[in-house]
Amino acid sequence: MGWKNFKGDRLAKKIKKAAGNATKIAADVIGEEADQQVPLDEGTLQASQRKESEGLTTALGYGYMPNGGKDKIPYARKWHELPANFQHGRKHNYLRDPVNSKGVRALTKALANEFRKL
Repeated sequence: MGWKNFKGDRLAKKIKKAAGNATKIAADVIGEEADQQVPLDEGTLQASQRKESEGLTTALGYGYMPNGGKDKIPYARKWHELPANFQHGRKHNYLRDPVNSKGVRALTKALANEFRKL
């Protein structure tokens, strides 16, 4: 293949799309783990999990999203940051800990799978 036939712009678009898909897949893995740790009383906080994707970025949150807006569940941040006596083995840092424990591996695996499809 000569340089005249090189289609780098197409490849760049495919790579960007694959990387964006990988962040969504990794967020799903992290979200599943976080659902097992989020404090559970009536299930309101757990049911508030939201994912927002744009380009290469996927945001995952409970009760609020980091990109602004009012807190839909005002106590979401409090119970994430403060230790308490939660029921059923649930805990604080219910989002931070899954990101730290599963995030890198989930993203690496998802990127490898998505790039194999190119």
